[in-house]
Amino acid sequence: MAWSDIRTQIQLLADDATFESGGNLYSYLLGWANNVQLEVANEVDIYDHLRTVEGDLTTDNHAWYLPPDYLKTSLRFSNVRVADNNIEIIGFEKLNLLDPDHSDISTNTQPDYVSIEGGVLYVYPKWAGTIVLENYIRKPTDMVADTDLIDLPETGISEDLIVTGVLGRYCFPHLNEREMAKDFYNKKDRSGRFFELLAQYETRLHGQHITWTNRGRFF
Repeated sequence: MAWSDIRTQIQLLADDATFESGGNLYSYLLGWANNVQLEVANEVDIYDHLRTVEGDLTTDNHAWYLPPDYLKTSLRFSNVRVADNNIEIIGFEKLNLLDPDHSDISTNTQPDYVSIEGGVLYVYPKWAGTIVLENYIRKPTDMVADTDLIDLPETGISEDLIVTGVLGRYCFPHLNEREMAKDFYNKKDRSGRFFELLAQYETRLHGQHITWTNRGRFF
């Protein structure tokens, strides 16, 4: 379903002129929809969005800035390696405790540990060579034009997630319809239609992954 069709659903359910073309909040709808799409991707591991990247490190710096599309790692699939050797991923605080001023340098074939925090991969000790982050999860691509599709795997409820998320997180609060907003999106209690759909979405994606794995595929 194209963005223009999703927007029409939002406008019909919000039922207020401020969200119609020319209304005060019309121009915000697309940005809100992209925010909700990103929220879904943060909440659910979307294996269709797995990517792999490699980079060349030097001993001048202990940090490698990951690509702009980096969103998060997957506990199931992501790993860091040099050639065929995996490197243990540890917490950022633990890595800093090993070498607070980041002065240690290694001439071994690989660093001892890595940590990933805020879109940056840190190594201990500093090391020169090629390192690979395998199977990180990228950010979904923002919608821009009316004909753009959402960048979430289709399970039959993908568009409904965007519609309910925009209504409950943005539209109804702006209309001071607090009870309606809670019915659609209650972040505090993780209740409301959006979070019900989110749980269904994750279950459906998980079911697809099991089917694919049975066919000898991971994603």
